[in-house]
Amino acid sequence: MTQEKLPAIFIPICLYSNTFYRKKENIKYLFSKYIQTSESALVVICDSLHAYNLIIRGSCSTIDEAFERAKRQGENLLSMIRNVQKKFTEVDNLWIAMWNEITTQNKYLEILQNLKSIVEQDKELEAVVNKFITLYVRKFRWNPSEATKWEERYLLEEVTMSIYVTEILGYSRELWEKAPEPDFPDPIGYLYQNRSELIQRLVGKKILNRRLEILEIPLK
Repeated sequence: MTQEKLPAIFIPICLYSNTFYRKKENIKYLFSKYIQTSESALVVICDSLHAYNLIIRGSCSTIDEAFERAKRQGENLLSMIRNVQKKFTEVDNLWIAMWNEITTQNKYLEILQNLKSIVEQDKELEAVVNKFITLYVRKFRWNPSEATKWEERYLLEEVTMSIYVTEILGYSRELWEKAPEPDFPDPIGYLYQNRSELIQRLVGKKILNRRLEILEIPLK
């Protein structure tokens, strides 16, 4: 008897040095636990998003250098994922994309621009975003004058990606490597829990489908 598959899943993969996805055996786990058990899957390697982290943390002196380094790291991870994919021949509905492959799509850009406008006009949402950015800058002792603008870009692009992929592209289950930090604001969670009408306006539909899942780390 064939096991019924779960709804389509969106798996954003960040490039932090300690990410779970750095190891080949963990990518195999991702395939067996989540990808092959889903109707379809979209894996997005967040290389360009990671460039903001590199410049904020002072790992690169220019944004061009940061994007170049992040691109190389992303391509290395993509190569490893492709190699693992060859072993899972039964997986036939998988899309693996780099960040810019999604963010250059017209609808994504439209949602991003509209989200920026909403944040500027909605004082309550603006306060949530600013609090998140301020706490992160303080936590890592970044230079506020430099870090704030890049962290804001990071956050708004990340939120837009979540909304666009889950609500427009239809990969309704979103898998996060870690749960939101309890002592920090969660802008995307805030929107869905408290301001769903804003998301409805952004995507042009009343029924919202996004469901957040947290990665189950296998016991060693």
